[in-house]
Amino acid sequence: MRSIVAVVLLLGVARATEAQGAERSERIDADSARSTTLSSGTATLAGTVSGPEGKPVAGAEVRVHGSSGVDRTNERGEYVVAKLPSGTYEVEVRQIGFGMVRSSVDLRAGQRTRYDVTLARAAALDSVKVVDRRSMYPEFEKHRKEAMEGRFLDEGEIERMHVLFTSDVARTVPAFRVIGAGPDAKVVSSRGSCLPKIYVDLLPATYINEVPAARVGAMEFYPSFISAPMGKRSPCGTIMIWTKKEE
Repeated sequence: MRSIVAVVLLLGVARATEAQGAERSERIDADSARSTTLSSGTATLAGTVSGPEGKPVAGAEVRVHGSSGVDRTNERGEYVVAKLPSGTYEVEVRQIGFGMVRSSVDLRAGQRTRYDVTLARAAALDSVKVVDRRSMYPEFEKHRKEAMEGRFLDEGEIERMHVLFTSDVARTVPAFRVIGAGPDAKVVSSRGSCLPKIYVDLLPATYINEVPAARVGAMEFYPSFISAPMGKRSPCGTIMIWTKKEE
């Protein structure tokens, strides 16, 4: 009699877990669907992004929340986001190594609004000249050597993929799948359709495309909780990104 009760309880737990997983998957798919139906219009937002010394910041992401508008600054720190709806919208500007800036901007139909941003550095690090290319990512190499499970892609392998967005790299890893495309793409675990933890140079990140593909030096993909390094583990898997280092 006790064995029958135990089996019934186990079946109930399994069904509840499956239901939770399906609910998470539906929620992620719904978020992806909403991102493709955002508003557009005839307003334009343009300007420059610079650092605390007044130097242009290249590769910074400028995103207009509530719309499909997003752009990255060129080498002169310039950006242009077109086909925006009119009204007041939150504009977010972010780049690795700088503090994120977010403020409200008024947009008018058929008009070009200028919005210049100055980013403050998140941390001041001493410059390091690396002589041996093999030691440019020592922690990456250490993890690759010691890990029992995972996918490790170095700078050369990633460059040969010729991807536009960092999320596209995850399409080559069976343990994860990518929902959506472009800068708004999300990476989820193939096992439970939940969001993995993402780290950039050991610091937590919100989403995978915070780092432009051109700045990625190496990536680590851990499909399970136990496979990731201590302190970086997640039941939904872990993705670690290393930005390119100057030689």
